[in-house]
Amino acid sequence: MKGLNERLRMHVRDTPLGYIEWDRNLQVRVWNGAAERIFGYAEDEVRGRMVRELIVPRRLWPMIDQLHHQLEQQSGGRRSTNVNCTRDGREIICEWYNTVFVDAGGTVTGWASLVEDITDRTRTEAALAQANHNLHARVDELIALSRITQTIVSEPSLTAILAIVAERITSLLDVAASAIVLQGQEPHLLRIVAQYSRNPAVNLIGTSVPRDVVPPALLDALTRRSILLAQADVVTLAPLFGLDPTAAYCSGVMLTPLLMHNTLQGCIVVTSDRADELHEPAVARLVETIAGQLSGVIERARLLELAELAREAAEAASRAKSHFLASMSHELRTPLHAILGYTQLLQRNGFDAALQSDALRQIEQSGDHLLALITDLLDLAKIEAGTVLLTEDVVYLAALLNDIAASARLQAQHKGLNFTFAINPNPAAEFIELPTTVLADARRLRQILLNLLSNAIKFTDSGDVALSVSFAPAPTGEGRWSLRFQIDDTGVGIAADDLPRITEPFQQASTAERRVDGAGLGLAICVELLRLMGSELKMSSAHGHGSSFWFTLVLTEGPNEYTSTAGATTLASLRVNGTGRRVLIVDDDTISRRLLKSILESSGFTVLEASDGEEGLSLAQTAHPDLLIVDALMPRLNGSELIASLRQQPAFRRTIMVTISANVTEAQQRESSEAGSDLFLMKPLNIDHLLVTIDQLLSASTDQSRWPAAHLALPSALVWPSLRELAELHNLVVVGDLRALMQRTTELAAAHAELVPFAREVQRSAEAFQLDALHALFTIARRDAAKVYEVTDEHYG
Repeated sequence: MKGLNERLRMHVRDTPLGYIEWDRNLQVRVWNGAAERIFGYAEDEVRGRMVRELIVPRRLWPMIDQLHHQLEQQSGGRRSTNVNCTRDGREIICEWYNTVFVDAGGTVTGWASLVEDITDRTRTEAALAQANHNLHARVDELIALSRITQTIVSEPSLTAILAIVAERITSLLDVAASAIVLQGQEPHLLRIVAQYSRNPAVNLIGTSVPRDVVPPALLDALTRRSILLAQADVVTLAPLFGLDPTAAYCSGVMLTPLLMHNTLQGCIVVTSDRADELHEPAVARLVETIAGQLSGVIERARLLELAELAREAAEAASRAKSHFLASMSHELRTPLHAILGYTQLLQRNGFDAALQSDALRQIEQSGDHLLALITDLLDLAKIEAGTVLLTEDVVYLAALLNDIAASARLQAQHKGLNFTFAINPNPAAEFIELPTTVLADARRLRQILLNLLSNAIKFTDSGDVALSVSFAPAPTGEGRWSLRFQIDDTGVGIAADDLPRITEPFQQASTAERRVDGAGLGLAICVELLRLMGSELKMSSAHGHGSSFWFTLVLTEGPNEYTSTAGATTLASLRVNGTGRRVLIVDDDTISRRLLKSILESSGFTVLEASDGEEGLSLAQTAHPDLLIVDALMPRLNGSELIASLRQQPAFRRTIMVTISANVTEAQQRESSEAGSDLFLMKPLNIDHLLVTIDQLLSASTDQSRWPAAHLALPSALVWPSLRELAELHNLVVVGDLRALMQRTTELAAAHAELVPFAREVQRSAEAFQLDALHALFTIARRDAAKVYEVTDEHYG
């Protein structure tokens, strides 16, 4: 027996499990080496002690007391897993196996325990369980992402994709709601484009808020990662989207960015009634993965939308081009048919004087029609290119309106129509008079009114056409006037279906019963010019009952000292005598050259011809003409190069040189002026205007008696600007831009005190609107400047 006990003691000592014997009071009687290794206490430290005070956390003492009671009653407690603590303060997990000692009478005398430290095993099992859980969760995520991907690939509608994605996110995360917010066509607005909510009362589709109400720091953070909104941000932003920040579904709010090329284009919003569930990294990771897929889909959808818009625009452009070519073909061929037909008829023998007169009249009318069409096309092209600049000149309003009315009256009388023109004061201000002058672009205002009046006359077969102008002081400030121009007719009217498109190019209210001449550009030009003036063309009409067109301009009153040009010399009253004057025409176009020669020879001029610039240069040097008329565009040596070459020679510094061209761009006119041309005239030339202009230039250069009386006594010591500057200033006179002329001479006088007398003379004539005097002044100035400055042409340049 003694040997058996010795073997048992050796077995207890060497077992890898902790072995502890307790008496009934839980005091230690036996403590083996394994127990020492597990808990850190030596046997002599614990024998006879209540070890629960050493190896059991105080919070678990009630549980140990219950276990003790079960063992005493032999009702349980044979096996347990407990949290214990070691001598160094660590908590470990131990598995206990307990056996009860009883005496011969069945009384419990104590018990023995085997204990194993299972901390590492427990943690490993927990890690495996968590990994298994994560694996299942990841599989669920992948399945959900696969379904979302299938939706994205198979569903053609972006709206449907966004709605399904919102629903899948809500279901997958088991949250209260999900929404997708995008930046729309308006970059400053954020709009909810899709949502899915478990609360039927929450419906936010279409809700939008200004982007600038979102805190900039929040937007900046959102460009890098998903963020959980602080409660303060929820309180600020939720009401903007129609959400109640105190509701359960707003307990937690997460935003995940939708990025396109690293630019924030929107976000996915997830709201939860459990704030802590959105803190899991896996939640943010999942939504960020979905956001990455969704960003690509949104970008592709937008690119497709842009491509579709581009395709529609290209098709519209193609249709417009076809329509334009068809319209232009008709509008060009119709007058050309008349011109060529009557020309061929005149070439036949045996026509009488009446036929000749009628044929010439038809040719002239068709030519005028072609010129008007070309002018309208150029105007429309300039407007669309944004190169039309309005000039603000002093306009004698009554004279301008009377002149326009007189032109319209002649057209109306030719058709047997009654034309009326009325300037009506504001009934509420009976004694207000029409301002004498206003600052406006007279040329463009005349063009608008004549276009509208011509249309009214064209579409009226009988009855009346009326122009009325009403005016009143504008509320925008003193010296400002509001003028309302209205044109009424009793013509065919415009059908309701035609009104929306009538102002588009090449559109007319023609019907199968009525076809009118014209390209349909007039109203389109009027609309665009008025837009540049800050106004709008309005209209009302009923088919068969006439039409009304009106617009309002707010204009500034001009200076009162402006004088009318009623007494100016008219073209019809001036007879041109070219006897003794020699003209050289340089033009590579034979027809243009012969036409000019016939015009000038009929007035007594001696005419020389050259077919290109080099021939013209040689002929000018030998013939020394009084006047050169040079075409701008020619092969080998163009008009500007020819003029510049001649101006460098002393013999030609005072010779009058005129440039003619069908290219009427500002660049062409500027090039001509800089080369030394005295005047720029555009083709086709008006014969009367050409003859009078030539007469004025030639006469003023040799005879100061043709000057108006106010300019007979010029200061004797005038200093001139450079020849180049004089040419540019003279060109402003030619195009009628007197406002720019006065501004430029003021600038010259401010920069060079010696030019003050010259500037004063120019401005005196400009203020009186004496164009003849200005033409004469600049002709003499350029002649004298050429003599004084010789070849350099750099003085004040």
